Amino acid sequence: MSAASVVMPILIRHPWQVPMTACAIETLYVSTALPFELVIVETEGRYFDPGAGSPCQRPYVYRHVDRKGNANADANLGISLCTSEKIVYTGNDVFVRPDWLGALLAVFERYADAGVATLASADLKAHKQDLIQEGAYGPFMMFKRGWAFDADTFPSAFGDTDLIMRVYAAGLRSYRNWNVVIEHLNGQTINGPAHQADYTAALDRFKIKHAANRHLLPFRFFTEGVIW
Repeated sequence: MSAASVVMPILIRHPWQVPMTACAIETLYVSTALPFELVIVETEGRYFDPGAGSPCQRPYVYRHVDRKGNANADANLGISLCTSEKIVYTGNDVFVRPDWLGALLAVFERYADAGVATLASADLKAHKQDLIQEGAYGPFMMFKRGWAFDADTFPSAFGDTDLIMRVYAAGLRSYRNWNVVIEHLNGQTINGPAHQADYTAALDRFKIKHAANRHLLPFRFFTEGVIW
């Protein structure tokens, strides 16, 4: 069995996103010596269908959705196809660096209460440090089999933070390994006023859903926009 499964839901809105996505996939493979399976859920177009001349020559499990539904439902479809006990959620605008997978697995090896593992990211002005400490980063994170997104309440925004809050409510924690700094091209795939309106509405739903757990550490960070 692979060390982990990597889920990448993608929707190609512009042709230039095709080489960007292929590069993100290639970087996953060349930046780790550990085995993993890649699961791609592609909506609408079929750029990365391995049976239709994909621009990516790396192996991956593929599922196509004819019409774009919601992002977190697509992610859950990918999660359902995973075979490993640990799952990494990522996007086609995230670029990893050497030993990314080992750094994620190291979190679970070190901390018995780890429910989520993530890495430092350059878009948050992070610098490499020999440090693992409590922290969250939704665009790229590892969690154990059995967790999934609440795609009904949070079709897009706040799906990742909702999952982290549920992890904390279960008595577990989220940790960030600063030994690896990844690159996230934030805003390349989702942006504009519609996204901001979705974010604001999702924040209100988040506050309502997790009101009983507002005493937990992540609640203030997620509702006040503090980098954690």
